[in-house]
Amino acid sequence: MKPYLLLSLAVIVFSGCAGSGRTLTDVFQVRTVAPNDPLAIPVESRSGEIIKVGDVILSERSIVNTVVMDGAEGQYDLVLRLKDADNIRWKQYSRRHKGTSVAIILDGKVWDLYPIRREMTEGKLTLESVSGDREYVDRLGQRIIQRSHQ
Repeated sequence: MKPYLLLSLAVIVFSGCAGSGRTLTDVFQVRTVAPNDPLAIPVESRSGEIIKVGDVILSERSIVNTVVMDGAEGQYDLVLRLKDADNIRWKQYSRRHKGTSVAIILDGKVWDLYPIRREMTEGKLTLESVSGDREYVDRLGQRIIQRSHQ
């Protein structure tokens, strides 16, 4: 009788963990987009839309360094250089999932859906038109690097 009670408690606890009560605390993540996954995490986008995200593909711990570049129309891009092992994982993921999108998460919100058009072999990820405020983009890059060393 006791094993059934323990199993029932485990089901209740785990079902309570799934859902919208979870928050993302990393400064930067790349996650799968999982609209039909019942265990996916609903995350608000910059526009207020809720996007369901799944597994982490890359995080701030994947980043070696960041560089701010001039982007289009007065905006600044943030280039993220990947660690070797994470570059291999990103390359393999992008090869298998061409034509899909991943969610780029900055400060706990979906910043953008990044389309995978080809296999990514450069060892970097470029976030285009992050902001027109260069200081903000610099600080974001610094925060990503600080968290990558924790």
